[in-house]
Amino acid sequence: MSSRSLSRRSAKAETRSDRIEVGRIGTAHGLRGEVTVEVSSDHPDRFARGAEFWLRRPEHNSTTWRVQSVRQHGKRLIIGFEGVTDRDAALALRGGILEIDKPEQPQPPEGQYYYYQLVGCRCSDRVEGDLGLVEDLLEDGGGIILRVVGEAGEVLIPFVEPYLRRVDVEEKIIELEVPEGLIEVCGSK
Repeated sequence: MSSRSLSRRSAKAETRSDRIEVGRIGTAHGLRGEVTVEVSSDHPDRFARGAEFWLRRPEHNSTTWRVQSVRQHGKRLIIGFEGVTDRDAALALRGGILEIDKPEQPQPPEGQYYYYQLVGCRCSDRVEGDLGLVEDLLEDGGGIILRVVGEAGEVLIPFVEPYLRRVDVEEKIIELEVPEGLIEVCGSK
């Protein structure tokens, strides 16, 4: 495996500069107020009983919620939140985004990055120059693809060690050295 890798967290997860998404609430599960949660965090233990999250919903301000119960259900978690005691209350949470404050997010190991750290980085190639900003990250069977949007349009660039000259998430810079012709082949206007 490459020495540079990513934490499997949604690129669109960052909603405020001081919070990051760690899960999305699906539908109600059962009649006692539990909900399904699609986890977008590499730290599943963060959902332990007593854990607190900001819950963001489009129609409401963010509020904090405390986990009362949690269990695994396939690829998702079933979570009961304090104060949510019936199916109707659980259904009202559907579509909510669970967030944590960034200082609570552990630093990734050296040479690894969280998706949100790469979104917004300015990309440049040694030959082609400025390519634009990373708007999103896509996953396919071969790995992670940077979706870079700039003046010339959109280009999809594999996030792989041989193409990376420098990644500085603090300065929001990714310097690349991609094979000749890749920009033309993988770009669109």
